[in-house]
Amino acid sequence: MDRELTALETRLTRLGTEVDGLTRAIDRQAREIAGFQRLVAGTLARSAARDRADAGSERQPAQVAR
Repeated sequence: MDRELTALETRLTRLGTEVDGLTRAIDRQAREIAGFQRLVAGTLARSAARDRADAGSERQPAQVAR
């Protein structure tokens, strides 16, 4: 009985360690995803600003030199 309990405790400890490692890996992945989302959001914001600026310049007629 003691041997079985010891084996179960050892396995439980090992599984707990594995869960901790997986939790750290998930946290690291979440940080990487958040960084990528910020990068994409910044790129989209710059692109939208550029599109608005381009659209504004298209609306204004070019002045003809006389």
